Amino acid sequence: MDFDVRGIVHLHGEVPLILPEIGTLYDLRVHGRSISDSQPVEFPKAVRAIPIRRRARILHFLHGVAFAAMSQDKFPELVRFVLHYANGEERTIEMHRGRDLVDWQFDSAGANAPINSEVVWTGSNPFVERDLFRQSGRKIRLLKSSRANPMPEVEITALDYLSVTDAAPFLIAITVE
Repeated sequence: MDFDVRGIVHLHGEVPLILPEIGTLYDLRVHGRSISDSQPVEFPKAVRAIPIRRRARILHFLHGVAFAAMSQDKFPELVRFVLHYANGEERTIEMHRGRDLVDWQFDSAGANAPINSEVVWTGSNPFVERDLFRQSGRKIRLLKSSRANPMPEVEITALDYLSVTDAAPFLIAITVE
């Protein structure tokens, strides 16, 4: 499965920037400027009307979620994709914690895999390469979730991507077949 990756759609999460036991957790930067916890980065709770404009039997999502384990809400649902069809109807595809999405950071010794999604990439970044995490073999991963289109005979005009959690879901790419 090939994905045309051109960017990222990052949705809202209650991302802690500083933890007392380890200090600065993330040095987030927007346009090269460091952001502190007094200047939070605001991501949207939803991105609407992502164009699809075609019929499809299956939708494939390349995505992940940060801070799922630290999330204060323990509801199973993390993300909703709302499909908008040319005939005016809508259908929803839900992604749940553990079943469809697991935190994108994981320790290699205890990597939990989602039940209904596939780990398609693992790697590293400067955050997980810190001494604090190096001993546990911390890595990052991307997941592919494939779902049947509930109305394959009707053109999908667009979809909405909605966060229903205080974790931080992100979408890298969508492809349809």
